[in-house]
Amino acid sequence: MGTDIGGVIASIGLFGLIGGLIVLSWPFRREGRFTFRRVIAAPPERIWGVYRIDLDDPGNAAFHSGVVSAERPADDPRMQDLVIDASGGHGTHLVKVRSEVLVEEKPARYVTRLCELDGKPFPFGADNSETFELQDRPEGTLVTLTWRGETASLWQLFAVWRMLRSFLPRLARFCESGVVPPRKSARAVWTSLAISVLAVASFALWIGWVGAIVLAVIAVVHEFGHWLAMRLTGQPAPRMMLVPFFGGIAVANHPHKTLFDDAFCSLMGAGFSALLCLGLLVVTAVAGLPELGDDWPRRFAAFLIGLPGSEHGIADFAEVYTRAQMVALAAVLLASWIGALNLFQLLPVLPLDGGQILRAVVQSFSAPWAPRILLLLAGAGMAALAFGGYYLFAAILGLGALQAWYIEDHLQAARPMGALGIIVIGLGVCLTLAIHTTAALFGLWLLAFV
Repeated sequence: MGTDIGGVIASIGLFGLIGGLIVLSWPFRREGRFTFRRVIAAPPERIWGVYRIDLDDPGNAAFHSGVVSAERPADDPRMQDLVIDASGGHGTHLVKVRSEVLVEEKPARYVTRLCELDGKPFPFGADNSETFELQDRPEGTLVTLTWRGETASLWQLFAVWRMLRSFLPRLARFCESGVVPPRKSARAVWTSLAISVLAVASFALWIGWVGAIVLAVIAVVHEFGHWLAMRLTGQPAPRMMLVPFFGGIAVANHPHKTLFDDAFCSLMGAGFSALLCLGLLVVTAVAGLPELGDDWPRRFAAFLIGLPGSEHGIADFAEVYTRAQMVALAAVLLASWIGALNLFQLLPVLPLDGGQILRAVVQSFSAPWAPRILLLLAGAGMAALAFGGYYLFAAILGLGALQAWYIEDHLQAARPMGALGIIVIGLGVCLTLAIHTTAALFGLWLLAFV
């Protein structure tokens, strides 16, 4: 009964997570407005000098450490061009920003409008603006930061709000103490660890603690493969963590330079897992499975994967099978879990790894066709799954359809793959599929006797 309740809670949690992601990502432009206020114990001139970017001033440059260069075009002194390091100080992802100074009343009011972001005009609408106002107060200076503009989704709106919310505390600390606050605190690491622990707990609601730990290990191995591939392709600080009710995630901190790197990083989750899978199959072959007979598959599978009605413990198996045979049985079952989960990840639909690989390959031929093909696959998959009653998996493909919607229909900045790159990725996919399929078939073989 407890397992049933846990499964219901886990299903509701996963539906809620997927539904929330779909709502946050839904392509709907909306106008947003944020206002943040803070009293800073410093004179207006000091705050004004720190807010306005002047890289010739060492103190100002230290506070704006993410700005690589700042200049005003000679033909229009009211325009400002910035190059910003968006890779967290690694210099691997530079973003070009052009803004227009609408109002400059020193040291009381400064209003700017974002005109271009990486060559895209008015990403937040033509009427977007950021207003910075200073007012004297007995206890210091009242600073008011107001932003308004259009965002393409709730996710983007939240990202803008989060960025602006953290700015005034950093500004206050620097103006009051001269200390440059870090852009990322150590709390981010502990937050990731806490979320990962919650993820394991969410898995336990579905399949019990033993199954949750096994699933967590499989997910960590899979995501480590992505992480390792990102490091090999020059990503300086990729992140990985487990996600409650969902699995795991590995995130790069800047776009891939080539579509081969993109496909390689997407493949390496299942590819690295295939090495573990292959190792377990070798252990199985060396240790040797016991001969078929009696009801050993039912009893051993019940013991390992917690099938209802199991009345057997480890002592029962120690009496019947040798230690080597028990190791072989455990290895083949674990390999089958790894194989099945990674085969699912290699399905050619977003947001799964197989869909990411397909996207990179299609973009190498014709970028405009990538979203069309992926949307068609997602739509067909959603319809088939919904018709079969698999609404949870249909919702996952719905999230992938939104991801496909946001794919740029023009040539990407990443360099396309050549014929050799596509062949290498294709061979890698085939080899990975072969290993995981073999392992999954062993699992089906065991289940045939359960």
